[in-house]
Amino acid sequence: MTLTAIDAFSGAGGLTVGLKRAGFRVVTAVEVETHSVATYRANHPDVSCLARDITTVSGKDLSNILGIDRIDLLAGCPPCQGFTSLTIKYHGKDDPRNRLVLEMARLAEELRPKAIMMENVPGLARRGRSLCAGLRSRLRALGYRLTEGVLQVANYGVPQFRRRLVLLAGRGFEIPLPGVTRSGTNTAGLASWRTVRETIGGLPDPVTLAKAKATGPIERSDWHVVRELSPATVERMKVVRAGETWKRIPEHLRPECHRGGYVGFTNVYGSWNGTVRRRRSPVVAPLSAKAASAIPKPTVPFRCARRLCFRLFPVIIASILPTSDMPAP
Repeated sequence: MTLTAIDAFSGAGGLTVGLKRAGFRVVTAVEVETHSVATYRANHPDVSCLARDITTVSGKDLSNILGIDRIDLLAGCPPCQGFTSLTIKYHGKDDPRNRLVLEMARLAEELRPKAIMMENVPGLARRGRSLCAGLRSRLRALGYRLTEGVLQVANYGVPQFRRRLVLLAGRGFEIPLPGVTRSGTNTAGLASWRTVRETIGGLPDPVTLAKAKATGPIERSDWHVVRELSPATVERMKVVRAGETWKRIPEHLRPECHRGGYVGFTNVYGSWNGTVRRRRSPVVAPLSAKAASAIPKPTVPFRCARRLCFRLFPVIIASILPTSDMPAP
């Protein structure tokens, strides 16, 4: 019997890819952001994706749409902006999206799935302490047994140093967290963390957006496309070395926003022979005139191609983008 799943806060569909690979039939997804919905539908035409604010979607709505009387798994990755250290100074406790975590509890109350999986940044347990407590309390009241922990994705084969809080809940049973498959400390019996070189070192050089458009639809370039770099950005990249930050760049070469005693995130991404570090990988924050940190391929400035993104986020390696007229990364 095939297990069924709902992907709440689905985004572009990365979690759905993982659920499908794990053997689930994803029967519906909910996402409010227009571009994410378009990408989701392009990649998962077999799944009904509701383009709605999740707070307006009831369990009854989903049951009527699905036409089935049971859901095995409710999975979701609620917005993390209010809990991550990268944006806490901008959003923090006042971010209205923080309370969306409790939508997982509401949908569980209305749908009574056999199991629940939720993922978020580790900061949720600290900055969203009261929300977490409310979520746990409501799930336990329904008879769910909870397991949670902060997992390092590098321990599971992803070439990034990225920690994530994972909560698993089974209605009347316990679900253990997965065992690690890799190690960054030479643990006996485990393979070493994957490096950036292993992951993208064998790719051919990408083409620029202008060249890709000149040869036809961007899809023909397999999305291995990079943006054009301004002369100023090229000069900044020349002085940056792997694993360093924008602070190495002389004051006169820095963007205006990084001059005059600026204090902010240094965004140390990692090194070519290492695992991408910090919460952002170089493909999450595409290089622009305001971003000078990068992981340079030996002698070649590193620029963010979508195909590199697919490699460094392996769950979406086969993704399709809904239009060939999208701007360069």
